[in-house]
Amino acid sequence: MRTAGTATTSAALPFDGPAPDPIGSRLLGRRLLRMAETAAMLHRAVASGELSLPHVEPCSAPSAGAHPIFSEAER
Repeated sequence: MRTAGTATTSAALPFDGPAPDPIGSRLLGRRLLRMAETAAMLHRAVASGELSLPHVEPCSAPSAGAHPIFSEAER
């Protein structure tokens, strides 16, 4: 924390803000790791043929300014 009358440089204070939350960072890291593990598991299952995903046809291009999920009545 800075006090009146003291000069500091960016080298003296590389991070001028609240301290990072180590518990929150750890929880976020664990959540991201679980998501990556799940994605890898699904990728392996699809690649091996153990899991098949339905084929979805792309929708036709919407007209200019129209959103594809809205019906005519909602436009």
